[in-house]
Order: sequence, then C-alpha cells, then structure tokens
Amino acid sequence: MSLFRITHIDEHRTRRRMRVLACNCRQALRMVEQQFGDAWFASAVRVEVQP
Repeated sequence: MSLFRITHIDEHRTRRRMRVLACNCRQALRMVEQQFGDAWFASAVRVEVQP
C-alpha cells in the first residue's frame, strides 16, 4: 500500500485535503469520492514515506 495526498473539491467549492492509504492512485480517488461525493476537481499525489 502507498500513502496518497488527496485534494477533493466539490461542486460547492468546498476543499478537502487528506491522506489515504491505497494500492494505487485510482483507488485512492475512488475511496474519497465514495465518502464525500463526486468531485468537481480531484488530485492524488503519492507521498514517499521516509524511514
């Protein structure tokens, strides 16, 4: 699993930023959209975990 930093903006321009554990970018975005609804804009960036 990888850690992704997600930015989700809905149709009312409400911005949410969170971190999600997922296998890939598409799964991370899908998890957030299931929780908060369809996004007007969404981005996912994989975060490298430093040991």
